[in-house]
Amino acid sequence: MALPDLRRHGRPSFLALYLILLGASHAWRMQARPHGVEAVADQRLTIGDATTMAFSDTGEPGDQRPAVLLLHGSPGSSRDFGAILAHGDEALRWLSVDLPGFGSSGRELDDYSFKAHAAYVEALLDARGIQRVHLFAFSMGGGVALNLYARDRTRVASLILLSSIGVQQLELLGDYDLNHALHALQLGGLWFLHEGLPHFGALDDSVFDLAFARNFFDSDQRPLRGILEVFDEPVLILHGEKDPLVPYAAALEHHRIVPQSELRSFPEGHFLLWQRGAELAAICGDWVGEVEKGKRPRRVGASVTRLERASLPFDSLTQPEAEGIVWLLLIALLVAGTFIAEDLSCLGAGILIAQGRLGWIDGVAACAAGIFFGDLLLYASGRWVGTPLFARRPLRWVISPRSLAHAEHWFARRGIAVIFITRFIPGTRLPAYAAAGMLRTPFLTFTAYFLLAVVLWTPAVVSLAAILGAEGLARLQEVRYAGAVLLLLLSLFLFLSLRVVIPLASSKGRRIWWGRLQRVRRWEFWPAWLFYVFLLPHLLRLSWRHGGFHTATAVNPGIETGGLLGESKAGVLDAIGRGRPELASYVYLPENEGLEARLERIAAAALAVPLVLKPDVGERGRRVQICRRADELHARLAADPSAMLAQEFVEGLEFGLFFLREPKSDRGRIFSLARKILPELVADGVSTIEDLILGDDRAVCLASFHLDRFDDRLDEIPKAGERLRLAELGTHCLGAVFQDGSDLNSPALLAAVETILEDDPEFHFGRFDLKAPSEDDLRAGRDLRVLELNGLSSEAAHIYDPKYSLAEALECMRQQWSLAFEIAAVQRSRGARPTPALRLAGKAVQHLFRASR
Repeated sequence: MALPDLRRHGRPSFLALYLILLGASHAWRMQARPHGVEAVADQRLTIGDATTMAFSDTGEPGDQRPAVLLLHGSPGSSRDFGAILAHGDEALRWLSVDLPGFGSSGRELDDYSFKAHAAYVEALLDARGIQRVHLFAFSMGGGVALNLYARDRTRVASLILLSSIGVQQLELLGDYDLNHALHALQLGGLWFLHEGLPHFGALDDSVFDLAFARNFFDSDQRPLRGILEVFDEPVLILHGEKDPLVPYAAALEHHRIVPQSELRSFPEGHFLLWQRGAELAAICGDWVGEVEKGKRPRRVGASVTRLERASLPFDSLTQPEAEGIVWLLLIALLVAGTFIAEDLSCLGAGILIAQGRLGWIDGVAACAAGIFFGDLLLYASGRWVGTPLFARRPLRWVISPRSLAHAEHWFARRGIAVIFITRFIPGTRLPAYAAAGMLRTPFLTFTAYFLLAVVLWTPAVVSLAAILGAEGLARLQEVRYAGAVLLLLLSLFLFLSLRVVIPLASSKGRRIWWGRLQRVRRWEFWPAWLFYVFLLPHLLRLSWRHGGFHTATAVNPGIETGGLLGESKAGVLDAIGRGRPELASYVYLPENEGLEARLERIAAAALAVPLVLKPDVGERGRRVQICRRADELHARLAADPSAMLAQEFVEGLEFGLFFLREPKSDRGRIFSLARKILPELVADGVSTIEDLILGDDRAVCLASFHLDRFDDRLDEIPKAGERLRLAELGTHCLGAVFQDGSDLNSPALLAAVETILEDDPEFHFGRFDLKAPSEDDLRAGRDLRVLELNGLSSEAAHIYDPKYSLAEALECMRQQWSLAFEIAAVQRSRGARPTPALRLAGKAVQHLFRASR
């Protein structure tokens, strides 16, 4: 396989340089020996086959002094306890460890969780002959200490929690799944920094290494509440009132659910271990001494009042206002959320305000800032980069070319007011602001209008959510265990209010919603995947009977995948015979060819506008365009680099003719014949084009498509009797009406079709899209012009006639697929090779990728 050219204009590209540096960095790291951080630990214990744990122990096996085990946080190591060890009571036996993955301990672990660390610590205690130990746990070390207690309650004499984690509900966002997602993002980001950047080992021993991220990602904090609720031994809780990492509210909750515990607070934050090392050493010594003398109560010795408070369930509605890193996370998530869904972020801010987790100013400011700067980026993108940027992935997935064109037309008609109006019409903002940049709206004018709209919109939505949320949350006191579900329902209600209730207040909105309901009720408007769900059992039976679904691809041996997916339209037409007069003239335009070269190909084929441009690989009329003017043709060719066909535009009536030829028969037959009617509206001289579309019971079912197409004329009032054609292409999903045309079938028509296929004897199954001057000409097989020939994936188009029920359509499709498998099975017995299943799966993935563009 040839390597890609990594040079541009004769010089190495940035990508090439980056890859070279990255390879060199990985090579350096592979030969370099990880040295770990300098630590207090001076001894080493091998656990299992390969895991090593560094530790220090001021005693020896058999030492009878009370033992204190110091457990560091994440990231961290035993050297974090330097001050405590330096000032520690010599009457105590002090142990400190580098938990596996940290410090000087082994780094290659399958499990970095504090549950796994508890097992490692237990193995160390066994090796050192320590049967009972006092635990001093800092930060994440609290999780290790509690899991050690869960493994063997008799081993723990007491517990000191310093700035320690505990209950899940007060950690970060308060929910395991949300926190786990954050930790996954953290792990992914750090993994990219370590493995995707050429750092030559500089990050391998940094504080925030992968062990730190794995520790959080692998750990499950949910069981810690249950362990605390049954903890019997004396507990001392030391916590800073301004802790930005583990909120002081967590210490209060730990103190509540462990009724024998003592809480001592400090005015500092999370890092008391470094700020008050000597003092903590003294506190620890005194505490252990009192526990050893029996002066500190166990759970059974707690007061009745404390025990009653400890028995109460956690009240999720009394969570304190977010502080520190939690506050930053919530603000960051709200700001980031506006880049995805502005309304939902505002609703989320309102719920957080109602919960008391955020202040009103904080919530509104976060949403407003995200909306403001995010949409300014859209404006800048449109102004500085323009249309080509939005014609490519991934932006075309967010803003379709059609919606962008719609916004440009709207902007041209209504001017700067659009900036203000679209703030209050969901779904129109992204294309409108990009269009504002493309049309070079003055920046200060844009910013002024936009800022005014944001200032009015954001507080209103956030406040509405907060008011309704507060009322809803007040009602949750009696059903707190269903709170999460009810909050979700509340958010859904607010969202639907904006998206459904408000539009229903106008006649236009009501008609659009009526059209949407009709699309649900009338199966002909269903998406193809939903229709095929009903066919799936039959397809599975056929696949089982014939040795796999891929067998069907042998139905047309001369077409790639039998015409199921991925086949070239040009290749299929070439197989019929390029020079046949029945084929509409066409020319193939290769991918990534320049505009001039494409125009030369079109001219060489003696083609001129009007022309039809269509993807060489496509379906259901996607990205098919009739170019009636040279400027339209040039614009499409310049903007779309994909392989396509340029085909002459043929006047006349369009039909869909499904032909099949069983291998055992000398003659084929017409399985289905359908008229393709391009619907029209007749003006009354009073109604606007928008009113005419919304007033037609069929057109309103495709309202968004028709309104976009006539966007620049929606306010126009056509003259009475003027006819407006709603569709230009004979494609059902693009507005064409299909009607059963079986009355047009005739021996002459069949003979004409077989004549067209006389040079392609391997075609047995598929649908012609063709045109004829009139129905009489079609019936006589006269003056036919073939536009396309589709294979296995084509459908008998007459089933989309509104007179056919879903049951009738499904029965026809069952017959069609049964015939496809029967023909394919005969072809296979004659030596035709179906597309291998793995290759077919790959084609399916490519097809889905193309469909998303």
